[in-house]
Amino acid sequence: MEEDLDGLVSSAKFAIIHYLLGCKTCIRQELEPYVLSVINMKLKKDETIQHETKPIHALAFIMAYKELEAEDRIKINRSVDVHFPMTDYKTLFSLC
Repeated sequence: MEEDLDGLVSSAKFAIIHYLLGCKTCIRQELEPYVLSVINMKLKKDETIQHETKPIHALAFIMAYKELEAEDRIKINRSVDVHFPMTDYKTLFSLC
C-alpha cells in the first residue's frame, strides 16, 4: 500500500507543532527524530508498533516545516552560514 504524502505532511505538521508547544524552542537535531518517530509508526498484525523510516517520511518532515514557516506558524532561525531555504542540525525552530 502506497503511503499518502499529503497525509504524512499533515501528520508531520501536527507533530512539529505539538513538540514545539512543549519545549518552545529546539534545534532540528531534536525535532526531526521526534517527528519521524510519530509519522513512521505502523501497526503490525500482532498489534505491536513497528518504526520503519522511509525517504518519504523525511520528505514529509521537510515539506511540513517549510509549509509551517510559509504560513508563519513557526519561526526558523538559521545560522549566518546557512542560507534560506536550507537548514542544518543546529537550526533553531520555535513557534511564532
